[in-house]
Amino acid sequence: MKCRYIFAGFITWVLRDLLHYRRDVVMTNLARSFPERRYGELRQICDDFYRNMGDTVAEALWFGRVSSKRLHRERLVEIEDISPLQEIRAKNPNGCIMLDSHCFNWELMGGFKYYYYRDDIPFTLTEHDVLNVYKRLRSKFFDRVFRRNRLHHIDDLAAYDGYLEESEVVRHIITHRGEGRIYDFKSDQAPGKAASIDIGEFMHQPTRTLYGGVYLARKYHMSVVYYHVDHDRRGHYTWRFSVMCEDAATRTPEDLMREYYDRLQADIERNPSNYLWTHKRWK
Repeated sequence: MKCRYIFAGFITWVLRDLLHYRRDVVMTNLARSFPERRYGELRQICDDFYRNMGDTVAEALWFGRVSSKRLHRERLVEIEDISPLQEIRAKNPNGCIMLDSHCFNWELMGGFKYYYYRDDIPFTLTEHDVLNVYKRLRSKFFDRVFRRNRLHHIDDLAAYDGYLEESEVVRHIITHRGEGRIYDFKSDQAPGKAASIDIGEFMHQPTRTLYGGVYLARKYHMSVVYYHVDHDRRGHYTWRFSVMCEDAATRTPEDLMREYYDRLQADIERNPSNYLWTHKRWK
């Protein structure tokens, strides 16, 4: 663990001090998102962000090499309470859309079943129940690298169908309807030329957003859950899940995405350096 964070410090130095990687983007995003904060405060958030980014890279590389037993023993990630996910899954066999974000460290989802340590509430989910929806990278080489790293802890990779490119999701939902599967969507990306909706302000800035996840949830009467990531301290993350609705057909996409961004903003304001500020979210 100590060696990992020594390497993380080197990555931080390279990105922040040597390359100044997107530092102008980071400072612009921070200044617009926290207009009430002084420059010195923004500078500190920026420095802490790059430190977290270095840790994320080092942790992701470690994650793709370490054994499942050691991953569990190190308690890098801890699920606070799995009952919201398990209960909503029992109530709605149509499945669930889990709205995720780019809070650090999103690269660790593949170890989901090793992050639970409580004895009072049994963990009943399997690795086939929680599926990760991703956008294929332009580089086939790096797409394969990330896939191999993210799925390192899957026991039977040949039989695993839980790593889904966006275009595969609809077919998978239809095929496995009634099985209560949980689909993890990173939902805070800039929409670009894709279909989008206006949800008002997010972090004090006019924001349009993708809504594919909640659209599918409405169409197929699925539940919607928000996925919190708390970075408590270096080397430890806590995951929490809160139900937004049991049947998305009772809500509008605008309403659901507005609630999602309200929850995400509260998480970011609580820990500003834990968000991916290099992302050009507002274009």
